[in-house]
Amino acid sequence: MGLDELGPFNPKERIIEYQLEAEHKKLIDMNLVAFANETASESPAPGGGSISAYVATLGVSLGTMVANLSASKKDGKTHGKNSKRLGGERATI
Repeated sequence: MGLDELGPFNPKERIIEYQLEAEHKKLIDMNLVAFANETASESPAPGGGSISAYVATLGVSLGTMVANLSASKKDGKTHGKNSKRLGGERATI
């Protein structure tokens, strides 16, 4: 630190916790592109847990979609009840 750095002290500019807080964005508030970019960055989060949870959610969503499509088919009389029940269970996970 030299004499040319002396001046008014602004905590928002000098304290690292304030700087990190201003730059930090919650993962839950990110869109898919921002989430993917954050995953690819050098940031420690999102990590394996967040990614696994999101991938599991997508898997459940696809399973629900298949159950709903199967239940709405005309020939679904033999397994229509099971498809609707299965889709309902997955939708509540």
